[in-house]
Amino acid sequence: MKEYIKLFQTPTSGDGYKINDIPFTSTVKSTSQNLVCNLENKRLKKVENWLIIENSEIVIPSNEIWYATTDGEPIDLSGGGGSGSGSGSGSGGGWPEHTNTYEGGKGVIKFTEDLTEIPDIGFENIGTLTSIEFPDSVTSIGSSAFNGCSGLTSVTIPNSVTSIGSGAFQNCSGLTSVTIPNSVTSIGDYTFSGCSGLTSVTIPISVTSIGESAFDNCKSLTSITIPDSVTSIGEEAFRICSNLTSVTIGNNVENIGEYTFQYCRSLTSVTIPMSVTSIGTGAFSDCSGLVSIIVENGNSMYDSRNNCNAIIKTANNELINGCKNTIIPDSVTIIGRESFGSCTDLTSVTIPNSITSIEREAFYGCSSLTSISYTGTKYQWTSITKGINWHFKVPATVVHCTNGDVNI
Repeated sequence: MKEYIKLFQTPTSGDGYKINDIPFTSTVKSTSQNLVCNLENKRLKKVENWLIIENSEIVIPSNEIWYATTDGEPIDLSGGGGSGSGSGSGSGGGWPEHTNTYEGGKGVIKFTEDLTEIPDIGFENIGTLTSIEFPDSVTSIGSSAFNGCSGLTSVTIPNSVTSIGSGAFQNCSGLTSVTIPNSVTSIGDYTFSGCSGLTSVTIPISVTSIGESAFDNCKSLTSITIPDSVTSIGEEAFRICSNLTSVTIGNNVENIGEYTFQYCRSLTSVTIPMSVTSIGTGAFSDCSGLVSIIVENGNSMYDSRNNCNAIIKTANNELINGCKNTIIPDSVTIIGRESFGSCTDLTSVTIPNSITSIEREAFYGCSSLTSISYTGTKYQWTSITKGINWHFKVPATVVHCTNGDVNI
């Protein structure tokens, strides 16, 4: 049902619209100079006694922040976190002078100057905060700005924002989706770490780097597309995204950090583009659901020769990541550290006699690995360099060599 508001009398001269009973469909926001509301997907803007109708969305004044809370009380910004009661004013926590009121289900923080940044720890640990909107005058969101806002379910990041600080939305466990505007060029360390309710995220083509642990422990995230603009993915960036089933790595990614996708146990396949020149230790360790690993032809540093379902470092023939369907080629000389770590569905493996080194924790936690075969003799097997815990928590007790078994 439409509501009606009677504003002013009809202008006596000039262009304009008759202002009597005007239907509107959203809350009217008023300041001393203008009035903005939504009318049939149009914007109403009052300047003095005029009503101008424009095709636009609702506009937040550049000196205000709008928010909602679970308890209907204004939040306390004096120390960068907490909650308050009643209206208030002041400064603190890196904020400029402001007033803070909560009426009609909406909080309004009004500053004495235009707002250009959300300061570090600005809203940290305000658990009652459920939604927030800030103006397009804001260009940066500080470190830990919303860290621990567990009740936050909705945040609108305007296109004016170019920088999002480390841990800005860390542990916002109620946040279900986020769209990062195409003005942002990097996603900082721990930005969305611990956002366990996050089911979808859109990374724009403006982003060139994804920081360390940026999406760590986002357990509800099911798919991610890393655009071609990204060149670097930090350590543990998507670690413990346990429901991640699909990941697309952009064609210009060069660096994939250590343990980037560790414990992504629902991930079934991965394709490494030809642009990648560096993959850190354990990048895909503990990804027990992996059945397919492909390195694109033309990659200068890595390959998956003979359709082996593994990532092999071409220069030294080191297998650095495998899966339950991996067939180790007889040209491989090193089985790398944690290369099959916690591959719990791996039941058997054949190790070729080309191997000279099995590095530490190579088969760590392969709890279903009951059969290990070696294509060389017992003497050749004992000559292989083996790292600490290379077979820790592996049920197999012997290696089947061509001339008999060796206990392990």
